[in-house]
Amino acid sequence: MQATRYEELFQENVVMTMDHLKLLTGRPRESILRDLRGIGYYSSYNARGKFYTLGSIPEFDGLGLWRYRQAYFSVRRISLSGGRSSIQPSILSAAPMRDTRTTS
Repeated sequence: MQATRYEELFQENVVMTMDHLKLLTGRPRESILRDLRGIGYYSSYNARGKFYTLGSIPEFDGLGLWRYRQAYFSVRRISLSGGRSSIQPSILSAAPMRDTRTTS
């Protein structure tokens, strides 16, 4: 699938789940992940990585964090559930999180 198609999809929905991506593209999970790796993407560090966004979309704050609605992303591509993180959870909970994009 061409990168421009994903860019169009993510313009309409800044953050999506894999189920949503599969529905919109008609492609299996493995193909979508392969496509996204070629473009550049982030998966959320909360909700077990349930949310996805393109690498060009997030506007990270000074701590390298970005939130869109209930999805939280890190520029460091961390996973808090994996046990290894360069950001301490206490810092994450103390950091003021705000949406950096306007929604209609």
